[in-house]
Amino acid sequence: MTVKISAKPGQGDKLAQLLQEMAAEGRKEPGMLAYDPYRSVEDPDTVFMYEVYRDQAALDEHRANVALEPFRERLMALLAGGPELNTWAPAG
Repeated sequence: MTVKISAKPGQGDKLAQLLQEMAAEGRKEPGMLAYDPYRSVEDPDTVFMYEVYRDQAALDEHRANVALEPFRERLMALLAGGPELNTWAPAG
């Protein structure tokens, strides 16, 4: 899964820091294989999340993880709009 997240203008530093904290917590989930934020070089108010889950059950567990709720509430206050989510499958 990939998620493109745009912060309100000038809030990119706060967004990047929050997503680093959120990723550290999310990586504790047993079905999480990758949970990494990347900041755009061209637009510092945009962060791209790269997420890989063992299976659908692991993704469902991630979405239900109450330990991430405080992060999600803070995240909503920084967003310029809704995140752009894309789900991917192996090409081969």
